[in-house]
Amino acid sequence: MIDLLVLVIAGGLGWSLARAALCAVAATQEAVQSQRAVGLGMQLVAMSTTATVLLGLSWWLADIGRLPADGGGRLAVGLAAVTMALGAMLNGGCYLGSVMYLGRGKANFLFSLVGIAVAARVGLAERFGFAATPSLRPQPGNAALATAVLFGCVVLLLTVRALRRAHGTTLNPRLGQTLLAGVFAGALMIHAPGWGYGSLLNAVGHLGQVPFDLAQVAPAAALFAGAVASCLAAGTWAPAWPTPIGALRCLSGGFVMETAAHCIPGGNDVLLLWVMPGLGGYGLYAYSLLLATMLLVWRFVGARASNV
Repeated sequence: MIDLLVLVIAGGLGWSLARAALCAVAATQEAVQSQRAVGLGMQLVAMSTTATVLLGLSWWLADIGRLPADGGGRLAVGLAAVTMALGAMLNGGCYLGSVMYLGRGKANFLFSLVGIAVAARVGLAERFGFAATPSLRPQPGNAALATAVLFGCVVLLLTVRALRRAHGTTLNPRLGQTLLAGVFAGALMIHAPGWGYGSLLNAVGHLGQVPFDLAQVAPAAALFAGAVASCLAAGTWAPAWPTPIGALRCLSGGFVMETAAHCIPGGNDVLLLWVMPGLGGYGLYAYSLLLATMLLVWRFVGARASNV
């Protein structure tokens, strides 16, 4: 049975993600090539806001067991995080970036979804014994409330700092959309822990092997519908036909990202908006390696370009 509340939350998340621009690839490129850490800062805001909502609701609802437990082995997680970073850069956008670019009408990123579905079908991680399955743990009682308050203070401090910097100028509405994305993400992960649109594509990849669950399809469809509606409303909808090279890159990038995600477990969307906010032990480790890899690659690309 389809949960209408989940559909509304997923649509709202898609709407805000299209404007918050939380793509890790773009954020690291901006940090290295433009010497601006705005994108990385927005990721911190999104994670902290999600943590405030997720942990706060977990404490309020009590004993629901919807926070992430630990992931796979540390070596496998580390290698998978590096691989995912390279796959996202090949793709031209991470999981969250793909949502944004698809919302803007960039059809190449449809092939990212195909690559993700194919990776789920092939199951390389499972065949070689590196696959890890997301698991849940009971909420940590008053520790969740204390941590939620801590993250709430971080969000407040970051917001106040942004307001002070915008004194005399117009505050970038991206901050508001990022805060909104965090609220929607925290609420969605309470209702559907560990959910990501990759779960839909995983179901598509296993058609004929496992029953197709419409309840998984509908939230992902609502997410993309919300992203498209947001871009239409903002005037950033600019349809672009796929190109052979772009489609091949996205197909390959999607395949690599999803294969790596099966080892961690979770794509960077799940890491940023569920595992780290939910205090999953492997989240910070995996996401730090992912960002570090992207930063190093952009630095290397910039160094090579300057020597040409």
